[in-house]
Amino acid sequence: EHYLLQFPRGIYVSVARTRVKKLIQSHQIFGINVKQSRVYDEEKIRFCDQAAADPFAKHNPPDISGTARNRVNVALAILTCKDALKANPNHPRTLYQLGRSYDINGDVDLAISFYGQAVKFGNPDAMYVVADYHARGLGVPKNPEIAFMLYLKAASGGLAKAQAAVGTKYKYGLGITRNYALAIDWYRKSADQGYENGLTALGRMYLEGLGVARNYNQAVTHFQAAAAQGESLSLFYLGRSYDFGLGVEQNSRLSAVNYYRSLRKRNPTLILNKNTMSETTMVLFQKLLARDGYYSGVIDGKLGRGTKAAMQKACACGY
Repeated sequence: EHYLLQFPRGIYVSVARTRVKKLIQSHQIFGINVKQSRVYDEEKIRFCDQAAADPFAKHNPPDISGTARNRVNVALAILTCKDALKANPNHPRTLYQLGRSYDINGDVDLAISFYGQAVKFGNPDAMYVVADYHARGLGVPKNPEIAFMLYLKAASGGLAKAQAAVGTKYKYGLGITRNYALAIDWYRKSADQGYENGLTALGRMYLEGLGVARNYNQAVTHFQAAAAQGESLSLFYLGRSYDFGLGVEQNSRLSAVNYYRSLRKRNPTLILNKNTMSETTMVLFQKLLARDGYYSGVIDGKLGRGTKAAMQKACACGY
């Protein structure tokens, strides 16, 4: 099992899998009775953690950093997590990780099944995912009310991304009556944990004066904190703040750089918001596009057809 974890594409993978399967079936691992060994049961949970842990999950062990979705060895993750659940069938984190493994593999029904079991045992990350499924109607009927209930339960458990989601539901009245004051409260809880989307959302509330007095300085402070983590929408709003001197001293160079960083992170906000930037900033922005080979037209500070096409290429975000 250690070999499979460390060398998922090794030349002895098939041999190792066969041996592991036979040893587990005989309940003997290095002379230890699997059914009677609590230590080995905990080790199985650790194998599942190593193979399938979500880097952003709330309750990962301190020494487990998690694995990004595109780097998960799905076959190994499913194998180790199913094995861990045999001895620990109600373990919330393992149920969530097995659900995540099936989710990555495209098995939506199985993913929902294990996520649902994890929800029953109080896993906030599973609550967030199932809420998202209900919000989008993915594998389950679309139901904004159920989505809100699950987001709220996860948020009450301290999950920062769920707190930001609850704030958004209150801001737009999705599954619940619109309430800007409560939106602010939940965004602030999320931002206080340093969650980048929560920071951006709270900054927008200050920028727009929703549920709080308009305060450009506070807006910029939150955008800067989120941008430091690479959050793409905050980069757009930071670009806008520098462009028009909202909460900061006007600076066209910094404006263009932040607009461009947002675009290159595949955020389409700049494309969707036509005539957003000043002409001076657009000149510098066009130069950035030209520098990286996206634009070959005249540097004129105009949002013409060529500039729009270059922005779409630079973004590669489908807009």
